Amino acid sequence: MQAFVDVESLACRRCRATAIEQSARRLRPTGSGRSATVSHGDGTPDELPGAGTFTVQCALRLAPMFFVRPGELRRAEWKHFDLKKGEWRYLVTKTNTEHLVPLAAQAVAILRDLHALTGQRRHVLPGRDPKKPMSDAAVNAALRRMGYDTRTEITGHGFRAMARTILHRELGIAPEVNEHQLAHRVPDVLGTAYNRTKFVKERRRMMQQWADYLDKLKAGATVIPLHGQTASPESRRG
Repeated sequence: MQAFVDVESLACRRCRATAIEQSARRLRPTGSGRSATVSHGDGTPDELPGAGTFTVQCALRLAPMFFVRPGELRRAEWKHFDLKKGEWRYLVTKTNTEHLVPLAAQAVAILRDLHALTGQRRHVLPGRDPKKPMSDAAVNAALRRMGYDTRTEITGHGFRAMARTILHRELGIAPEVNEHQLAHRVPDVLGTAYNRTKFVKERRRMMQQWADYLDKLKAGATVIPLHGQTASPESRRG
């Protein structure tokens, strides 16, 4: 079983906010506000040198922004996205519930770029076989190529714990809004375990605020480190 990222102890060891900050800083924006790129031999841009194909790079950029379960991201299908409305709606197989991911402007921009490459296929992030989704090992393999230890530092699933902690502690997001966006089953006073439309306005604001926060990390903004020895059990939920 792969280790989840330990947000607080990792921050203490490196005296920085989180591994998200470090990976995000590798996407240095140009004067136009877009990240600097080089080109693969096939002409596709390389925004994360060493990470792999453009599709894998997009997965790495979307993973912390969406903080959904890795399998949900890699199996995402274009038919479930509405880029005009800025929405991604799909069924969470773990809980058999419908889920809504509001799309920040930055996410829509990435998806539009990706659509030019994979838009005619079923999956947003296809694998080597165009009829199948990206491999479940692709993101972690890319992180290792970028120099991260996926046993002790960061995994694809670890972005969920990171986002959950930072959204609450750094950005002041209410726990109930955060938990709904994570698609966790948290009963309310009426006993409803999860409602995909609950806190939609707040979740839209939160997702844009989160994407803006990640942009600040890319630009080199100072972020207050998270302190402590171990992540709480709650931060390791699925």
